[in-house]
Amino acid sequence: MQFFRPFLSLFLLLSLLSSTSCQENRNAPSHKRQADERKAQIYLRAARAALEQRAFEQAKTHIIDMRKSCRLALTARENGILIMDSIDLLAAQYRLQQIDSLMQTTPYKDNTSDEAKALNQKFEAQCQEIKFYQRKLQHDLQQRHRHE
Repeated sequence: MQFFRPFLSLFLLLSLLSSTSCQENRNAPSHKRQADERKAQIYLRAARAALEQRAFEQAKTHIIDMRKSCRLALTARENGILIMDSIDLLAAQYRLQQIDSLMQTTPYKDNTSDEAKALNQKFEAQCQEIKFYQRKLQHDLQQRHRHE
């Protein structure tokens, strides 16, 4: 029995080392995932560029396309969530500016007509939408994970 003890210890040590190395490999990003991350960066850059031009729908399309074609790009997909939040927030702010500009025109300044009241309701709803997207963006920033 004592003859087998060194071999048993060696076997247990090798088993422990092999299981540890497997866990390390599981945590390392695969080549496919790394390729998806690089490919996804192209979509994210295009979405940011469209967002700068206020092309909100085009920016959303880039994020949606990235989600479909880069399924393993976990970090990029999380960044895509944040960009999508930003798209929604900036689009809501842009709509609010349009409503505000319209409210400054002569027919709506009196604030007594039905159209003026409806426009005021749209303004208030848009303010609430902006608050929602601000909270969502903060929440999503806090929920980010490290995928490396």
